[in-house]
Amino acid sequence: MIVGHPKGKFYSLQKARINKKRLLKSSNYVFFKDSEILFGNSGGAIVNCKGRLLGVVSMMADPASSELKQGIGINSKTIEYYAHDVISG
Repeated sequence: MIVGHPKGKFYSLQKARINKKRLLKSSNYVFFKDSEILFGNSGGAIVNCKGRLLGVVSMMADPASSELKQGIGINSKTIEYYAHDVISG
């Protein structure tokens, strides 16, 4: 699920299919695809069915194509790594 506030007007939950699932453990990014993702979801959480954070929505790879809305998010492991760096100084 993608959690967000598209266009700052309403709260939304949209389904998203994770592409390249094998990269979740090895990549700094989460690649997902779904035609339901809307502008304004950037910065929103990418969560699995159990409510675990997988990442944060970063951008659409091709926002001009309504059929091929490939999304890219920052993997939660990458967020944790940099957050720890910032907190520990």
